[in-house]
Amino acid sequence: MKKLPLGDPPFRKIVSQDLLYADKTSYIHDMITNYICCFLSRPRRFGKTLLLDTIENLFLGHRGLFKGLWIDSGEANYEFKKYPVIRLSMAYSEMGSPNELKKRIANNLLSIAGKEEVKITEDSYGEILGQLIQGLSEKHGADVVVLVDEYDAPVTRHIEDLAVAKANSGVLHDFYTALKAKVGYIRFALVTGITRFALTAMDSGPNNFYDLSLEPLYAGVCGFTISEFDRLFDDRMDVTLKELQKTGQMPPGSRASDLRDKILSWYDGYNWLGPEHVLNPYSILYFFTKKSFQPYWPLSGQPNHLSALVRQRPMDFIVPQLEDHESEQIRKASLGRLEPVPVLFHSGYLTIERAKTVPVDTFMGDVVEEIQYSFKPPNAEVQLCYNKYCFETVFGLNSKQLKQLGTNFLEYIEKRDSAKIGQLFSDLLSNVTYWQHPANMDKNAGLDDGEGESFYHGLIQISMSAMGLKTLGETAGAMGRGDIGLLLPNDKALVIEIKYDRGSPGLTPKAVKGILGKALRKALKAIAEKDYGGPHRISASGIIGLGLAVHGRNEVLAGFLDDSSLRQPL
Repeated sequence: MKKLPLGDPPFRKIVSQDLLYADKTSYIHDMITNYICCFLSRPRRFGKTLLLDTIENLFLGHRGLFKGLWIDSGEANYEFKKYPVIRLSMAYSEMGSPNELKKRIANNLLSIAGKEEVKITEDSYGEILGQLIQGLSEKHGADVVVLVDEYDAPVTRHIEDLAVAKANSGVLHDFYTALKAKVGYIRFALVTGITRFALTAMDSGPNNFYDLSLEPLYAGVCGFTISEFDRLFDDRMDVTLKELQKTGQMPPGSRASDLRDKILSWYDGYNWLGPEHVLNPYSILYFFTKKSFQPYWPLSGQPNHLSALVRQRPMDFIVPQLEDHESEQIRKASLGRLEPVPVLFHSGYLTIERAKTVPVDTFMGDVVEEIQYSFKPPNAEVQLCYNKYCFETVFGLNSKQLKQLGTNFLEYIEKRDSAKIGQLFSDLLSNVTYWQHPANMDKNAGLDDGEGESFYHGLIQISMSAMGLKTLGETAGAMGRGDIGLLLPNDKALVIEIKYDRGSPGLTPKAVKGILGKALRKALKAIAEKDYGGPHRISASGIIGLGLAVHGRNEVLAGFLDDSSLRQPL
C-alpha cells in the first residue's frame, strides 16, 4: 500500500519516494504531440500544478523519473530529448496593481535569464520574454517550452475592482502577444488556470492557444477517473471499511462495494465530456487519510472571484439557472458581467449533467447546430457546503454563529414563538449589506413587490439550507404551492409563505406595523385556503404553517398556523 501524496509534493518527490500516483503521461504524450500552444482550465486543487511539473520534468529529459510509466514504454516510443523550459506562476500574492504585475513578470523572466546566462538588453516584460525565448533556443539548439500556472490570478483576485482587473488583463494580453510573436521558437506551451473568462477578456493576444478544457480526450488529465480510482485505491477499501464501521459511518455487514458507492456519491461526478466521471483528488486523498466522510475540498478555501461575485449578486449565485446554456456562454464572458453558471462550473461547484445538439439557424439550405449544456452540483460534498458557503458569504456569519442560529430557530418553532422568529429573521436580514438589496442594485429597475419577494424568498431558503434543515422546495398541491417547505427533526413539515412590501420613505412605525399585519394575514390566509401543507400530510407527522411578512429591508413579522387551522380560511 503506497503512501498518499499529501501536501502537494512535486512530481520528482512523488516518484522518487514511490508515493501513489495516477499515471497521466499518455494524456501528456498526446498533448505535446498534437499541439504547440494550448490552454486548460480546471477547479483549484485538481492537480494542474502537478501536471505542469510532470511536463517540465519530461522536457528536461529526466527519463529516470518516468521509469515504469506509460511514456517510457515501447508503445510511446518517446525519445526524452532535452528542451529549455520557462516555468512561471502568475499567483503573485503581493501583486496589487498593473505596474507591480509588470515588474514581477519582468523580474521572474530576468531571474531565468540569469540562471541560463542569456543576455537581456530590453526593459519591458514583453520584450524580455521575446529575447529570453529566442536566446534560450539559440543557446540550446532546441525550441523552448513555456509553462504558465494560475494565469488568471492577476484578474480574479481583483474582480471587485473592475478597473484593476481589466488593467491586469491588458498586461496579460501583452505577455501572450509577445509569446505569440515567438511561436516559431516554441516547442510546446501550456497555460492553466481556474477560469476561462480571463483568457477571453484578452481578445486577440492568446488566440493561438487551443482550449483543451472540454475536449473529451483530455477529460481525465487531472483528478482520478473511475478506473484510476478502482485501480489505485482497491487495496485500501477493506481496512477503510472496518474503520468506518467502528465509527458508525458504514453499517455492520456492509461490503467494499457499498463503500465504493458511497465514496462516489460524495466525491465523484465531475464531467468534462469524457467517457468517465472524475473524482476530486484532494478530497479522495484526505478521505483515505482521515477515514471519514467529510467535505474536504469546499472547506480548503474559495476562489477570490467567486466570493466577490456572491457578495455582489447573491441571488444570481444562490439560485442559478442551470438549463440549456450555449457553448459560447460557457467559453466566453465579459469581465463587467460574469454569469453565474460559467463561474460556478469553472470553479468546481457545478458539472455538466448533459450536452445536446440543437438547431439554431439555417445557412444555404443547411441546418446550423450548436451544443447546449445543462448543469448540476457534482456530488454530495459540494451540495452540502455550497449553500452554507453562500450563506456565510452573504450574511457575514461564521459556522459557530450559523449553528446557534439553527438551534434558536428550531427552539422558537417548537414553542411557536412568533415574536422571536420575526426578530431572528429581522436580525438575519439586517446583515445583508445595503447595496445587495434588489432596490439598490439598479435604482432605475423599478422592482415590484413580487421581485422583492423572490429576493427574500431566496435568502430565507438559503438560510434554512445552511442551518442543515432539509428543504422540501416549492411542493405543489391541488390549489397552489407554498414558498418553502422544511422537514423538521421531529418529522413535522414546516410550510413557509412569504409576503413582501417594498415600503415607502417616511412611514411612521404605526403605519409599518399595519402594513406588516396586513401582509402577514395574507400569507397565513394563503397557507390555509390553498392547503399548502397538503402534499406533506402523508409523509410528515404533523404540519406547521409559518407566515413571514417582510417590509422594507429587514422588518419581519411572523405568525403560525397549526394542523387544526391549516385548512380553514381565516
